[in-house]
Amino acid sequence: MYTGIVRPIVEYAAPVWNFSLAVAESDDIDSIQRRAMEIIYGYDSHYDVSSENAKLPYLVDRRTKQYFQLFSKVCKNDRVLHALLPNESS
Repeated sequence: MYTGIVRPIVEYAAPVWNFSLAVAESDDIDSIQRRAMEIIYGYDSHYDVSSENAKLPYLVDRRTKQYFQLFSKVCKNDRVLHALLPNESS
């Protein structure tokens, strides 16, 4: 339920806005996953352990990975969004 419904909403367009987040905003987003892990694994379980058991990376790590994947695709000459990048001589 969490990975199919909640997480996609929380991460919507994350590669675009991830690096504009303040630390507090990033922590607020990550608290959603922490809360889900508490509900699923119990309030007494540690977030690191429950995330590892669920094989869920931290949301900040997922957002960063998504950003770099998107950027590496945009940098390829054959991609439509490549035209939006400034020329190397600029």
